Amino acid sequence: MAGKSVELFISYSHRDEELRQQLDKHLASLKRQKVIEAWHDRKIEAGMEWAKQIDDNLNKADIILLLISPDFIFSNYCSEIEMEQAIKRHEAGEAIVVPIILEPCDWTWLPFSKYQAFPKNAKPITTWTNANEALLDVVQGIRTVVERLFEQRQQELKDKETAQDRYLKKVEEILSFDGEISIPAQDTLDEIREELRLTPEEADELKTRAFAPYKKYKENLQRYEKTFLKIIQHEYPLSDKSKEALKLRQRDLGIKSEDAEQIEKRILTQIKANDQNQVKEEDSQRQRQQEAERNKQLELKKQREKVNSFQKSLEVKNDDIAPIAAQLTPLIKELQQQREVFSNSIEIAQKSQSTTETFTAIDPTFLERCQRELARYIGPVARFIMEDTLAEHPRILPQQLIELLSTEIPNPQNAKQFKENL
Repeated sequence: MAGKSVELFISYSHRDEELRQQLDKHLASLKRQKVIEAWHDRKIEAGMEWAKQIDDNLNKADIILLLISPDFIFSNYCSEIEMEQAIKRHEAGEAIVVPIILEPCDWTWLPFSKYQAFPKNAKPITTWTNANEALLDVVQGIRTVVERLFEQRQQELKDKETAQDRYLKKVEEILSFDGEISIPAQDTLDEIREELRLTPEEADELKTRAFAPYKKYKENLQRYEKTFLKIIQHEYPLSDKSKEALKLRQRDLGIKSEDAEQIEKRILTQIKANDQNQVKEEDSQRQRQQEAERNKQLELKKQREKVNSFQKSLEVKNDDIAPIAAQLTPLIKELQQQREVFSNSIEIAQKSQSTTETFTAIDPTFLERCQRELARYIGPVARFIMEDTLAEHPRILPQQLIELLSTEIPNPQNAKQFKENL
């Protein structure tokens, strides 16, 4: 008999203590086989709340033995509390009540009279010629009840496993589409759970089990994404060696090639979009600067036109020019200061324009090759390093450019290879 031992509760009158002890001896074989675990109120230890102990053990028992005698029927506690509770649990299918007739008494009118009683033919134990023979018949009857209970448990376990297997397969079927459970699908699962009489906790455990491989696969996709980001930060475009290493990484993580390609495409698209946005921002900033310079030049032109107009409007003799000039001196100084400010702005704009022009002072094809080679070792950031280097050294020679760019490569071997390639 595989499985958990059967919990046995013995309800009896203390006046029948001797017969209860004799029954205990005959139950020893079932106890040693760990088929049953018997409990009675004599097991209550000092200091324990006896009523609570009796109630707790009565409510968890699988089989309840009622040791019927005149004293049992006479006892209010036995017949009105323990027996009533036992019958309620029996009627609810939570336990099995087994009456054991100890002595002759009027018990056929009691509620348990419709249950199978022992010994055979409900003959009281004290009326047998050999009491041990009667108790043996009782124990054999209890063993039969226990075996039937074990069979019932095994069938319930089998039914439960079948129900769980069906529910699990349905969850796996739903997850096979996109790895998610939609609201309509969840409604279907709830209906199946109720039909199979699974508890919400059991259903959640099964869903967790079904989700496990999908969760693991998503974690592996995230690991691959981190690996790919690390590689393109050091090398872009990717070499054949790096591509082969990524394929091995896919295999080790158990990732489908199409999923890996989707990750790579998304990351590269994002990088390209960031580069395009940065270029647009630089162009927009350059346009704003040029617009500001044009506005300053227009303002300066307006000031000059005002001065010229003012001078032409003055029809005075040479002798009168001196006092007028004295009055105009502050205005002239202010105009000179504004001219200096605008001149500085124009000079800055011209320097900015000249810096842009230096990008093409060296052969553009060579510059493009420099940027492409540098990107192999440090990634997309190579373009910005090229621009900064040319802006700082507008008259740089090709060999000097190669030397400066090689210092941006962290790996000395790669820096050396970079210079040799160019």
